[in-house]
Amino acid sequence: MGQVFIGQAAVPTTDTTLDITASGMTGNPQAVELWMARATANDTATTHGAMCSGATDGTNQFVIAHGSVDSANPTNTHRRFSSSACLAMMDNTGSGTFDGEMEFDSWIEGGVRLDVLSANTFSSAWLVTAVFYQGFDNVDVGNFTIPTTAASPLSVSMGFQPNVVKTFSAMTDTITTGSSIAKSCYGFTVDSGGITEHCLSTIGEDNVSPSSKRNYLSATDSFRFWSDAGSQNSEGGISAFGSDGFDFTTTDGGAEGLEICYLAIDTGTQAVSLNTHTMPTSTGNDIRSGLSFMPSSVHYITHRKTNQNTQSTNNRASAIGLAAFTSTQTGSVATNDRDNSTAAESSSGTSNANIVTMDFNTTIEASGSLVSMNPDGYTINWASVDTAWLISELAFEDEGGGSVNKRSRGLLLEVG
Repeated sequence: MGQVFIGQAAVPTTDTTLDITASGMTGNPQAVELWMARATANDTATTHGAMCSGATDGTNQFVIAHGSVDSANPTNTHRRFSSSACLAMMDNTGSGTFDGEMEFDSWIEGGVRLDVLSANTFSSAWLVTAVFYQGFDNVDVGNFTIPTTAASPLSVSMGFQPNVVKTFSAMTDTITTGSSIAKSCYGFTVDSGGITEHCLSTIGEDNVSPSSKRNYLSATDSFRFWSDAGSQNSEGGISAFGSDGFDFTTTDGGAEGLEICYLAIDTGTQAVSLNTHTMPTSTGNDIRSGLSFMPSSVHYITHRKTNQNTQSTNNRASAIGLAAFTSTQTGSVATNDRDNSTAAESSSGTSNANIVTMDFNTTIEASGSLVSMNPDGYTINWASVDTAWLISELAFEDEGGGSVNKRSRGLLLEVG
């Protein structure tokens, strides 16, 4: 059975290596996903809305990063992508450069070793969350360029047929320099007898006053593109899975030439599901039910959206977060950037015990911790809440969890 393990460590501020391990994992992982916000302490909000996400399978690696300088007037936002590093942080001066970056060095017992890349050290010991994948049938990490012609599928080959794909994009076509305007897109795609896709796309315009932030939560695509003028005018996603990988198709023009990064997984007979869950508006236990299996791990894309397939501009329009939890481990990062503010108001946060989302005014808006994994879902105790925001929820089955749906190619078989 494929398993997820979660660990955390502080990045070094000198030119050295960093070992990140996860409790309970023995041997080497197949891949690791790395998240970092501009935070040096858990469950404490900090100024500057900056976040990165990267991944490596030991052969390929990538990182996307985006940031907004707090109190800047006019706004000062940037984004960047690299395929030679798996961890990086945007500089808080808005220069478009990485304030530190690390590359894959080697797998170690129960974790990964990273190495500072080209002596580009971090200015602070920010906390990095590592989400390890181990025991799945196949895992692959890579990146590809969006086809130059809309509606012309691009075949992404990896030597196996995945049924889960996480996608990441900073909506840029360069790996060497940063770009102004903070853009990001995070997506989940699952094939469980049919393709289901979710993505959250955000933009924070650069050099404007007041600030201009937008987001879009899609229930039909794994990628949405924002033009530099702030219009959301292109979308796409995985149109087919095959024995050698998947096909990616854009449905209209505008995004050609941009880079999309991915982490693809073949779970074998282990079931997965992709759903939308609503965050509660009252503190206390929230029982999530309705899954056809007990989860072994759950992964979130969090945001400040109460509806799908619409554009939003509000005080939380650039809020975005990533979270994952197992029965014993949790990790999350989040950032936010206020819309229509004369001086930029942006903040970041992280946690190794709670699922956190950020408000724009340097406070943690919502915080919840896992109580239990259940036969058809899980229970989270929310210590603080806000609005009934939607959550994109990716769940992996615990194959030892009882009567479940077993996965086969294109078919769900009920077993007792």
